[in-house]
Amino acid sequence: MILLGLVLLLLGVVFALQGEGMVGGSSLMDNNPNFVYIGSFVALVGIVLAALGIWPRPVMNTQASTSP
Repeated sequence: MILLGLVLLLLGVVFALQGEGMVGGSSLMDNNPNFVYIGSFVALVGIVLAALGIWPRPVMNTQASTSP
């Protein structure tokens, strides 16, 4: 999940920079404000996924208690 989050973060940043016209590439995406919003959203999803992958999960005790 961490790797997927980092990939989405990278793609989102590239999309946003292309939408701003700072990175060349696709003429469809250059200087297009829609891709700034799309890229920002994708980058945010990537950050959330990476954080969820890093966040420690609670350990569940699977042993049955033997208390009377």
